[in-house]
Order: sequence, then structure tokens, then C-alpha cells
Amino acid sequence: MIKKLLVLGGSFLQSGLIETAVSKGYDVHVLDRDIFCYANKINGILFKNIDLSNLNSVDQYYSKHSFDAVIGPVTELGNITAANLSEKYGFLYNDLSAVKATTDKSIMRTALNCTNLDTPKFKQFISIDDVLANFDFPLIVKPPISSASRGVTLVNRKEDFNNAINEAHKFCDHLSDILIEEYIVGEQFSIETITSRGNHYIVGITKEIMSGPPYFVERTDIISIDLYKNYISKFQEYINILLDSLGITVGPCHIEVKVNTNGIFLIEIASRSGLLRDRLITASKSSNYNELILKSYLDQEIKESDIKAPSINALLGVMMHPSDLNIYLQAKKDEVLYSDYFFGKGPEIQPKRLTDAYGYFFVQSSGNIFDYVL
Repeated sequence: MIKKLLVLGGSFLQSGLIETAVSKGYDVHVLDRDIFCYANKINGILFKNIDLSNLNSVDQYYSKHSFDAVIGPVTELGNITAANLSEKYGFLYNDLSAVKATTDKSIMRTALNCTNLDTPKFKQFISIDDVLANFDFPLIVKPPISSASRGVTLVNRKEDFNNAINEAHKFCDHLSDILIEEYIVGEQFSIETITSRGNHYIVGITKEIMSGPPYFVERTDIISIDLYKNYISKFQEYINILLDSLGITVGPCHIEVKVNTNGIFLIEIASRSGLLRDRLITASKSSNYNELILKSYLDQEIKESDIKAPSINALLGVMMHPSDLNIYLQAKKDEVLYSDYFFGKGPEIQPKRLTDAYGYFFVQSSGNIFDYVL
């Protein structure tokens, strides 16, 4: 019998999973509030113009069909909507408490207090005097719920604090929701995982290269054969404890950590895939992340042999500044350009978050992948 899937979100970020599901012959329905979204151009799907924030509308659509799985591949809103629906209809998904713990950083940090995992010191905002009494500069100011670096600012001195608070307040309801965190120095990585039938697998290890302070926007992501070999064992034990403690039972997770001589420090975790990690992992000639995600939510067995190490170096560049085109053109000239995608808009004057990107490019190379860092 043909599997029937409901995918929540139709942007380019979700398109890899949608295209994989179509290629496997599944009956794929996609919901998105944007009728001009990328997925509506994909042949072989049924598209419905529904705003995912309207849970009643999504619920009504679900109730008129019989789906084998519901997936919010990358979007936070789709992930929360799917978790809410799973409580009512009983399809395989992480329960709402686990999804909330991987969406709200305050809940996440509190949940991890009972583990031995290292996390930055944190506190909810009360007043500037309270911050000064409990933290040393530099420190991080951020909203509890955000993605794509929205509202995150590094603060080095008291005079810059009000601007940081105002930036974070744009993405939360109350000043008291804002989180103050210790700033951790170290190399930053993302760990992409898949969970199935009680087992947690590492699918990809990515070195994240961020823009400078104060906003720390993700600019370049690198998967390399050497980095994978160096960190796979260390990270596997870490993610087993982390995902069990947060109640993750199925699907992908995107975990961001900093590593230094003192240990592994959790920056954030989301119970969904990370930015274009499916395409980056494919470029590294390792596992098929989208197939693993589909297997997980359809409760199909994932074998150890399905998890493959990278066999070539790969890079994702997030284009924000006009000069980024020079690196893109160099990769094209060097014949290492794997693929690209442009939004059809120009660069922002002062980019602050991932949503300010005007395009992406992927590099695949057996040589020095760091030549193409933005």
C-alpha cells in the first residue's frame, strides 16, 4: 500500500525531504501559507494553502485524510503543530513536552540540570543590576524561542546592554522571558542525529563558522572526513545522554555545541533537521538523511549500515554580503561547485540573521575545503 505523508512547510529548506518522498512513490501532501512557496512547484505532490499557525485548519485537513506520517522537517512551527496533532491522533512523533524542551531554551536548560552535561550558566532577565551581580562580560542575550540567530547578541559592556535587550524583546512577549547566558569560547559544531526505536544515530558532524560579534550569524558549514573521525566517538556518548534526558524518541535533531578543553557545551537543540543539512550531508557522500527521516517517522527499521561516514569534504556557504559572490564564483571556476540556490533578492545592508541570506552554495572537494569559507 502506498504510504501517505503530510509535510508541514513548503519552503526550499523542506524541499529535499519532499522530493525524496515523491521519488519513493509516496502520496505527499504539503501545507504552507505561501501559495508561491518552493514546494508548490514540485511535481507529484498535493499542495494546500494553509497557515501552519492555525492549528484548527491543519487539524481539519488531517481529519479528512488518513496519513501514515506527519513531518515538520525543518520548521519550528511545523514541528510544534505536528506534536500537537500527534497527541490527538496518535501517529508516531515526539510528544509535546519533548518538542517544547527542544524549542524553548529555558525549558531545555532546566531539564538538563539533572544531568552531568555541561551547559552555559544562564538566568532569566530581571534587571541589569541582577545581570551585573551574576555574570561577567562578555555574555549572550537571547530570546528563549528563536532560530536563525534571531534576537541573539553578544554584549561586552554595560553600555551595550539595552540594545541587546531590545533586540531579544522583538522575539518574545515579556522582558522576563529573555535569557542571559555565559559566553563559551570554543569551536562550534552541529551534530545531526536520527532517532528510531530507542536508538540514537549520528548522521553528520558539521563545523559551523559564524560571523563576528555581536550577532553570530551562521555563514559557513563544513563536513570533513577528518573532523568526523576525530569527533564521532566523543559525540555519540554525548548525544545518547542528551536525547534520552529530553525525551526524544523519533526523528531528526539538530544539536549545536561548543567544544573546548573543559568539555562539550550545549548551545541549543531542535527536534528537527538543521539548515540544509540534508543537502550538505548528501554532498559529503555519506548517509541519505531524508531517507532516514522518512524511515524513522514511518517506523521502518534503521540499520547500522544505513549510517555512513563522509567520503568527501563538503561545504555550505550562506551568502549575505555582495563580496560572497566572489567565493561562489571561485568555487565555480575551480569546478568544485556542487549546487546552488538563490532567492532572487539582493543582499541586506546589515545582515543580522540567517533569514537575511540571498542565496546558498554547496562545494564538494577532496582538497582544502576551507578555501571557500565565507
